[in-house]
Amino acid sequence: MKDSDAMQRFPSLIQNVQNYIEEDPEDILDMYISSISYTLEYYGLHRLKEIYSEESKKYFEKGMRTIRENIRGQILDDLEWFDPEDNHESDKIQEILDHAEYIFKMFGMRMTTKFKNDMELTAFEGLPRKAYSPWQYDKGFEKAQDLKFKQELIDREKEEKEIENLFNQVSTEKRIDGLIDFKKKKKESNKDYFKRVLDLNVNDLKILSQLEALAFQAIKNTKETFSNGYLKKYFSDIENDDKLTSLIESINPIIIESNNRFSFGNDKLRNYLGLSYLVKMPNEKRIKFLENDYEEIFFENPGLHEEYWKIWNEINPRVFTNDFVKIYWNKFKSSLDFTNKTNLFKSIMKYSEQEISVSIDNNMKEMECIGGSIGGGILWHIFEHYSQHDIFDVPSWYFDTFRYQDDKMNDSFFILNKEHHEELKNYVLNNFDSREYFLDKSINEYVIPLSQEVDNPQVLKLFSELGMIESMSSLMEQLNIFFNKLTS
Repeated sequence: MKDSDAMQRFPSLIQNVQNYIEEDPEDILDMYISSISYTLEYYGLHRLKEIYSEESKKYFEKGMRTIRENIRGQILDDLEWFDPEDNHESDKIQEILDHAEYIFKMFGMRMTTKFKNDMELTAFEGLPRKAYSPWQYDKGFEKAQDLKFKQELIDREKEEKEIENLFNQVSTEKRIDGLIDFKKKKKESNKDYFKRVLDLNVNDLKILSQLEALAFQAIKNTKETFSNGYLKKYFSDIENDDKLTSLIESINPIIIESNNRFSFGNDKLRNYLGLSYLVKMPNEKRIKFLENDYEEIFFENPGLHEEYWKIWNEINPRVFTNDFVKIYWNKFKSSLDFTNKTNLFKSIMKYSEQEISVSIDNNMKEMECIGGSIGGGILWHIFEHYSQHDIFDVPSWYFDTFRYQDDKMNDSFFILNKEHHEELKNYVLNNFDSREYFLDKSINEYVIPLSQEVDNPQVLKLFSELGMIESMSSLMEQLNIFFNKLTS
């Protein structure tokens, strides 16, 4: 595992050089998040959030759900990685356990008893800490660790120097790892930036059209590099290798060569070219692709394809909203029954094929949703893109005891009649078989197929009394207003 201190100091470096670089705050946040490999590095992310307080507001509103999921996953991954019988690594385990609750608070998360148990059992090979054998030490090992720490200090200084050099390159417009060495102007949109880059590097409209087709197929087929022969299929006027070499040199760094393989010199530029091809498609062909093929491509790499959406919306907002967002929103709506609120609720559950896992702590009497298949397909990513509430996630909220204890956690549309909490818990206990939760034997886990349970009139009555049906109806109305306005 790499030294983490440089990552944590990275925000301070950004603060010192931010007036000399033209990188978008969102690009810097994306880069930092994608580089996180240790729990404490989330302190650095929070520091970046403070540095870019205004610029990053929408970014964090939209991505907070994913960030919170990643924090939980990173903590458990780190605890599983370290060896509790290793002197140095046992300190790392304690460090993570000490800091987890602080990091939770920074990102508006609640540390539950169940997650505390999850951390301990993950760290100590499925045993509570008190049941784990004492950690053993020896002087020889401690001496080796001292040498290791000294080497880490040297490596840390080297890494910090590399980061400084990286930003020196950016500020002086030098090429970084073959990427396009054109600085983005202040307040310049991605669309205008990439158009400017292409205008300076590609003089032939036919070549530009061929690049767009190549980029679209690269995205569609998730193809990162190309052979000589593959490129010739798209550049139809190229008769031999010499002409291909000459062409690649003339449009460098749009296309770059490495070890006899070719690739786009910049992923976001590739996305821009591919989406330019998509929006220029004949209407019927584009809609057919979006309806029949796009969703499968999306789920091969959802994070990557959501990055395309920002650029897509800049290139042609009408195509993005009316030919893409509207297609999936209307597809969802057409499957629903709007005759009354109960039927609407049932049809949403059926559409999402929702099944949730609920834990009940026998000691604390707390109930918590710990997973399941919330459903919604590509649509919940669209909700997140526009910072809208995920309607498929709402029913699971009723199975979290902490929502009954803290009104601040609940949104304005969310109706919660707390007096029915015990009745809901008894419904789970009395109607579903339990199994031991694999991380904590004191917790029972119950799997609830909500999409099937909504056919039970008694269950529907309970859900109605809780406020679940009314909340879903209210949120659906909000979403309908939002998307109708967006696509009008």
